[in-house]
Amino acid sequence: MGPDELHDLWRSQNGPRELTIDSDVLLKQVRRNASSFAAMVSSRDVCDVGGALVMAGVCCYLAAWGIPSIELSLWPLWLLAAAYLWFACFIVIDRILRRKSPAALGEPVVVCIEHALRQVDHQIWLLRRAWWFVLPLAAGHWVFLGYLVWLARTFLWDGLPYLIPPGILFAVFPPWVLWLNLRCVKRDLLPRRQELQELLDELCSTHQPV
Repeated sequence: MGPDELHDLWRSQNGPRELTIDSDVLLKQVRRNASSFAAMVSSRDVCDVGGALVMAGVCCYLAAWGIPSIELSLWPLWLLAAAYLWFACFIVIDRILRRKSPAALGEPVVVCIEHALRQVDHQIWLLRRAWWFVLPLAAGHWVFLGYLVWLARTFLWDGLPYLIPPGILFAVFPPWVLWLNLRCVKRDLLPRRQELQELLDELCSTHQPV
């Protein structure tokens, strides 16, 4: 059940004369929704960190031993590996700093919703400022792309067929990541936040301890 369904559950029990609500049912649904959101964020972070570490390892390998078809050591890959490590460390450090225990079982529904709102607000803040950790990645990709172009010019463009695919990938990847983050904020996080905020406002306006 999503925040909008929680909102409907609350409003459906708002009678014309007397307000009645099964606080246990509402509390369970709020907790279930918060747990589902936390699991989704954790899965995303694990994929991001794992992918960044794999890419850092690949970059280190290629920088140390080169690409057989080119037979050169591509030193800018060390910079790109460092950028991927920064990306992974940023996500891990952010999770450590934001690591908080879930709402206690005895806390009311309002406190649980406020806790869920804080989690959503932080994800919005993080994805809107993704350039903090994407910009080093972009710099690493673009430096490597420039080096590939320089290599192609030096060898009279003989290696150009090998350089075009990674060049396109490295040039497009950072802007694509930023676009995905902003799309997630607009499509998923902002509607979720609005629904939770509306539910919280209605709970608080009744002055009913739930």
